[in-house]
Amino acid sequence: MIYSGIVTEISTSVCTMKINGNTYSNIVYYGGTPIVGNAYRVFVPFGNMSQAFTLIFADTSPGESGVQSVNGKTGDVVLTAVDVGALPSGTKIPNKTSDLINDSGYITESAVPTKTSELINDSGYVDITAAKNAAPVQSVNSKTGTVVIGKTDVGLGNVDNVKQYSISNPPPYPVTSVNGQTGDVTIEAGGNVDSVNGKTGVVVLTPNDIGINYKLTKNEDNSLNLVWSE
Repeated sequence: MIYSGIVTEISTSVCTMKINGNTYSNIVYYGGTPIVGNAYRVFVPFGNMSQAFTLIFADTSPGESGVQSVNGKTGDVVLTAVDVGALPSGTKIPNKTSDLINDSGYITESAVPTKTSELINDSGYVDITAAKNAAPVQSVNSKTGTVVIGKTDVGLGNVDNVKQYSISNPPPYPVTSVNGQTGDVTIEAGGNVDSVNGKTGVVVLTPNDIGINYKLTKNEDNSLNLVWSE
């Protein structure tokens, strides 16, 4: 393609020209040196402006022969793409990345991992199953999950949760039964008492008198426990 352009700036071997209202730089010139403000023909191989060039013909004043050669050619010169450093006409200009050789090793969108299972676990993270298996406690009394332990689970099914004697919990304690009876118990008066456990007069009974052996123990916090058995 051939255009007409006006030179706006000159540097070594290239110039800047305004073509059809647009400014293009790095247009190679051959022959003479262009003059700023002058118009010249601009040759654009295959419509590729990056390969644009112009030919500057010397003034043909008397005694001068004008252009002696073009790119080392004389006579009826026909320039090819090779002559002006352009790509051959059959060269495919890439317009998408798939047309290029991926010599930089860029990955495609489909190769980008979208889930952790596609990653190398070089940090040693564990999944839920591995975390459960690594826990120091796997079960409590053969129970798993949300465990609730009762007294039967630890072999205390027949034990009542009754406070023992201590300084913070002194007697008297509530009566739980009388002669095997519970609830509101009524005891009817009988005859005169002759003796109590073989004792007469003003009788004072001790735990030993009624067959109860006991001992008083002290805890680490200095609280006392009264422990007895029949």
